[in-house]
Amino acid sequence: MRGNPRCHSSRSEQTTDRWQAEYALRVGVEGAISQVLDATGLRRTRYRGLSEVTLRHACSATAIARTTYGKGAGA
Repeated sequence: MRGNPRCHSSRSEQTTDRWQAEYALRVGVEGAISQVLDATGLRRTRYRGLSEVTLRHACSATAIARTTYGKGAGA
């Protein structure tokens, strides 16, 4: 066995069903977060100051919730 024993241990752990199930959940959550950030433009907000940024995030969260629960466009 060459290399770091911790790396070898971590790689062997990645082959277990439990690890793969947890990783699949994580990938799904990270993908959803990425889509939300891209759709709402929250990566770069045009506002400065905590209160303005907080309001922008709250408005974006409301829009996402309305869209998610089917009360968005056209309702």
